[in-house]
Amino acid sequence: MKKIFGIALLSILILLITACGGNSKSESAVLEEKLIEIPDVTNTMLNDAEKSLKDAGFTNITSEYDKGEISDTARMIVVEQNYTAGEQVNADSEIVLKCKKVCTVSFEITSEGNWIFSKYDIVIRLDDKEIGKVSNGDTLSETEELVEGSYELRAEKSKDSTLYAVFQLEVEGNMSFTCDLAHSGSEIVFKNVEIESYEKNETSNTDTSDVKGDISVSDKSGAETITSEPTATPKPTVTPKPTATPEPTATPEPTATPEPTATPEPTPIPSPKSQYDFACKRELSEYTIYYLFDFDEMTYVCYVTDQGLTEDAISGDIESGLNVYVEGEFYGTFTKKGNKVVLTERSGFEWDYEELSMLEAEAEVPLK
Repeated sequence: MKKIFGIALLSILILLITACGGNSKSESAVLEEKLIEIPDVTNTMLNDAEKSLKDAGFTNITSEYDKGEISDTARMIVVEQNYTAGEQVNADSEIVLKCKKVCTVSFEITSEGNWIFSKYDIVIRLDDKEIGKVSNGDTLSETEELVEGSYELRAEKSKDSTLYAVFQLEVEGNMSFTCDLAHSGSEIVFKNVEIESYEKNETSNTDTSDVKGDISVSDKSGAETITSEPTATPKPTVTPKPTATPEPTATPEPTATPEPTATPEPTPIPSPKSQYDFACKRELSEYTIYYLFDFDEMTYVCYVTDQGLTEDAISGDIESGLNVYVEGEFYGTFTKKGNKVVLTERSGFEWDYEELSMLEAEAEVPLK
């Protein structure tokens, strides 16, 4: 009896152990079925990121915005997620998506037109992306969708990226950016920068420093010289012969031959007087610019070594301000400041010039 009871008890224990082992495997299989590979949803709009995660089977999705509550999920982009893409995660694990706002930014960038030189195109870049090109005297209008943050707005000379200017742009919401670009052979400058926020209805004016630049001129002269001819030397007077008389008469003394008149020295030839009254120049690496001014006629000549001569009118005077005009429109003002001459263009550029003597100017400038 005891033997039978022992066999029965052993059978029951075996059944219990088998049953327990089967339940353990079943629970493990269920847990494995709940692990899901998390997708990469960074740089994806929030609405699309949430849909991708839900479609994958995740049920606990949270979004965060470090500047407050998210009011418009359609304008938010995911910049970070708390699990690495490809990681196996439980379906009910909390998935945290950190977001930033996508902003609409309109740009209006005007190139100040140069009339004589430096009439190159300017390429506009936002970080490493080219957003457009503005020609001399034209305006570039573009609209970009940008994630809020800091950007490097770069204006560079077309075909020469070593000549450029940079403006640090902070994007915090929908906004407009307008500015002028002053440019020369050696510099580019952001001027009259104005930033308007559409959301806050605020306008920010950013004052930027002016840049320095260049220009120059030429002159001509002419004067007739009269040389007086020497006075002719008079011929000597002939001595008369003595007259015969019955009585000897004293022979008259011969008339003395007059001394010849001295030949006068020729009149010195005067040095030719220049038509121009003042000249200056500026030397650059690629060319030199000359200006020659005629204060009587109130005109000037500008000579650029790689472009030739131009002529137009002036007003004022060099001491208080000599205004220069190009095709009838005001271009800039020359002023003497100590031992240098400064040209201040209408754009605000200032260029230093070296004063020249008229002799030097006429020797260097091919006048008409």
